[in-house]
Amino acid sequence: MPDTSELARYYESLTDGELLILNSEGGFTEDAAHVLGQELKRRNLAAGDLTKYLVPARIRLREEAQEKGFRARGPGLLFFGRRYLNESDRKANIQVRTKWFALGGMPIIPIASYRFKCSGEQGKSALRDWLSNDPEQRVIQRVPLNWNQVFLTWMKTAIFVLVVFLLAYGFAWYCDHARR
Repeated sequence: MPDTSELARYYESLTDGELLILNSEGGFTEDAAHVLGQELKRRNLAAGDLTKYLVPARIRLREEAQEKGFRARGPGLLFFGRRYLNESDRKANIQVRTKWFALGGMPIIPIASYRFKCSGEQGKSALRDWLSNDPEQRVIQRVPLNWNQVFLTWMKTAIFVLVVFLLAYGFAWYCDHARR
């Protein structure tokens, strides 16, 4: 856990807009909240100043974090995976999802990861979580690619492709031997 001097240096390095957005997300430890409050006070920033910085950046981020294309056919930019960065994100239902270039609904190349604030209840049914997209999700920020999520998604895709191949091979083998 970083000490308060490291937090202070980090907060000083942020722009006013980044600092206000970070403050709006919440979920800080007591020390982090105190240091953040001091930095906001030093810069004479209030929570109401957020709209001045937020609107253009949020619009760009919202457009960047939209799915494009169809899930079942053709190429597209689609989101896969749901992960939480920490326990406070889990409690607040803030998920990291990765945008992929997908072909026929299968993820091929990871593009970027984003944090989303989701309103729906997650975690009650793994199948429901996997099948559903929360229509009430709001993008918070772009984060570095979550490589654990990327490798897990690639592994799931590889297993799916292998199972389909084995089923097709087994069916062809059965049809060939049934004719004899």
